[in-house]
Parts: sequence; structure tokens; C-alpha cells
Amino acid sequence: MLEKLFLDDYKLTARVLQEKNILNIGFGSISLKTGNDTMLINKKNSCILEENFYLYVNFANKTLAYKEANEDAPLHAKIYKNISFAKTALNLYMPNTIAYSIIHEKFQPIDTYGKKYFKNITIIEDLMTETNIKKLLAILEKEEIAIIKAKSVIIISRDIKEALKKAFILNNSARILLKIPH
Repeated sequence: MLEKLFLDDYKLTARVLQEKNILNIGFGSISLKTGNDTMLINKKNSCILEENFYLYVNFANKTLAYKEANEDAPLHAKIYKNISFAKTALNLYMPNTIAYSIIHEKFQPIDTYGKKYFKNITIIEDLMTETNIKKLLAILEKEEIAIIKAKSVIIISRDIKEALKKAFILNNSARILLKIPH
């Protein structure tokens, strides 16, 4: 019963993100930690509107299912291995936030909701090095959100609906910041 509830929340969240075009074929990933070494994650090159766009993978021993998982699976696995409270992870393509990250070093919301949920969000360089991945994990452990310059936004949370809420607040804050000269 509880697993069905998590799966329903997972599917709903993925579909909402797909409708907003921030999670789709070729970009973005969504996962839920389902056990010590297991997670539910979207498949590689799979449309969210497909019936079985997700699969369960064991990230301790990389089986065939792991190879069918989204290319972000290793990153999600590192998040779950290193951040004990993380139960969900989103890696999203959010155009407004990404546009802002290209020309700024920090993301500091000025709207009421943005300031309520976020202080200063760190913008880091792409995750091509182990040093940047360690930096990302340290940021996520403290802030639960990080922006990868010109690429994506990573959000972790204990609850998938809370992560979704943060994504939409962040997106709205970015839209506001882009409209105000500073």
C-alpha cells in the first residue's frame, strides 16, 4: 500500500514536470530512494507519458536494469549513498534558472516565496570532475538545492512533493530575477 502511494506520487510529479517541459526525453531525471541500495528512476530515452517510463535499480551492484536507467543514475546513487536524509532527487532543465546561472555566480531570490525557501543558492560549474561532484554533495547536504551553471538544477528532499514545490518556487523566482535589471 505504501509503495503504491510512493509510486503514484512519483508518476504524478514526473508528469507535472513534463507538462512544464523541465523533464523530458533527453534531459532531466527523477528518482526515489526505495531501500538502502535501491532507487526508482526514469529510464534512458523514455517519455514520461509512456506507461512504464521508470524502473527499479540496485546501485550497489550495477545490473542490466542500471544500464537502462537514465544517464543521471550514477549521480543519484552518489546522492543517496552520501546524504542519508535524501529520499528523492530531481535533476531538472529549468530554462529561467539556467539562463540566470549563465550570467551570475549566486542565485539570491528577491520575491517573497523565493526568500522564504532559499537564501543564496550556489551556482557551480559542470560536474565533469570528482572535485565538483564532492562540492555538489556538500552543497546539497546543507541547502538541498544546487544550480549547475548553464545546465540544470538539482533538488533533493525527504518528500517528492516538497521537492516539486521547491522547483516551481525556484522557477518563478528566476523568472522575476530575469525581468528586473540588476
